[in-house]
Amino acid sequence: MLNDCFTPCDIAERLGVSSATVINWIKQGKIDGFKVGHRWRVSQEAYNSFVTGCKGASTGKKYDSIVDMLYTAAKEALRRLSNE
Repeated sequence: MLNDCFTPCDIAERLGVSSATVINWIKQGKIDGFKVGHRWRVSQEAYNSFVTGCKGASTGKKYDSIVDMLYTAAKEALRRLSNE
C-alpha cells in the first residue's frame, strides 16, 4: 500500500507549492492523508481526487481544478498581505 502513496514533498513538487502547504491542506481536510509513524502520506486515490475536483474544507466551495484552488489561495494571500 505504501508504494501507492505520496509524501507531502512529492505532492508539493507536482503542484508547485511548499510541503508545508500540502501538510496544511491535509490538516484542513482538503486532501485526505494519514500518518505512518510521525510522517504524513497521501494515497494515489486521494491525490487524484484532490487534483480532479478540489473542495475547500473551510468554505465548502467546489473548485473546477487544482489551478482554480491555487489561484484563489494566492489571491487571498495577496489580499491579506496588502491589508497589513
